[in-house]
Amino acid sequence: MTNFDHYTFASICLRGDYHQVVAYLEGLDDGAERLAEYKAVFEGDKYLLNVDNAEVTKLLHAYEDYLKWVLSNESTPKERQRYVVDKLKPFFPRARFYAHISIEATYWILHVMLRGFFKRHGYTCSPGEVLPYFCISVWGKNIKKTECVELPEATINIEVIRMEGIVTRGWLDYLSKGITSTGGWVTRKGCAYFEDQFEEGSDEYKYVLLAHEGQHWHDKRNYRGIKETDMEYRAKLVELIYLKDELKRFYSFLGGMADTDDRTHPHRYANRRLMQGMSRKVFGVELETDKDKWAEKAAEVAVTALELLSEHTVMMKQRKGKGYVI
Repeated sequence: MTNFDHYTFASICLRGDYHQVVAYLEGLDDGAERLAEYKAVFEGDKYLLNVDNAEVTKLLHAYEDYLKWVLSNESTPKERQRYVVDKLKPFFPRARFYAHISIEATYWILHVMLRGFFKRHGYTCSPGEVLPYFCISVWGKNIKKTECVELPEATINIEVIRMEGIVTRGWLDYLSKGITSTGGWVTRKGCAYFEDQFEEGSDEYKYVLLAHEGQHWHDKRNYRGIKETDMEYRAKLVELIYLKDELKRFYSFLGGMADTDDRTHPHRYANRRLMQGMSRKVFGVELETDKDKWAEKAAEVAVTALELLSEHTVMMKQRKGKGYVI
């Protein structure tokens, strides 16, 4: 009997492919109900994003149409940009004009227009690319505070924003139906996080959020040209250095790593390179995926993660933050 597993499902959703979600659910003994719900959305006419504002809901549904398409079809970056523009330009007269001149320019202009649209209706919107797809996060209000964060190589004070009244958290949230998603991100002054993702004071709050995003903030200030893959690699290592239950987090990286060395999915690629680095140091092999073997080496995880971070820092300094290191 094969039943639904949260971690397996989350790792599949990270691949950004609706058809792989379907294949997984079809192979489960208890997957029929979830499968029917997914098909009602991706193969039917059901929408998930609705608010008490008809104009906002209409735009959210246009955005959903894009998500349903991009998560169900292979596409190039240019094709994805064109689809976003075609779906969203009806809401912005200027975008319709700009689209005749340049699809790429209109795509980036839409980021600004979306922020203004949602602000007029009482929401905050963060549009952008959570690679490889365009997505928007939408919520109600921000609550700010300052946190002191200890990192392996520095102690920093950052602004932390708690985002409340969540409408959507982007493509991963949509594909997984809330099971996994972006918990937060780095900002110019610190980081922001969704209210239902972390409990203040918990280890997850201190390390999966503050240490992870704090490392991003620190790295962006010290290595101006740092690539997203390297940022994620470093921040994930920091989590393992500090977390008390580091093996549980380690397993999530193992389950969510890329099948190949493909940088177009930065989180999954960083997971793979992290697992490869740990495997070489602990077992002397290219990639060890046996959880039982790692359980026997649990005491070495944090120490090895610190070694890898230190080595990566040396390489970053040698390259002055330019180009890919991993």
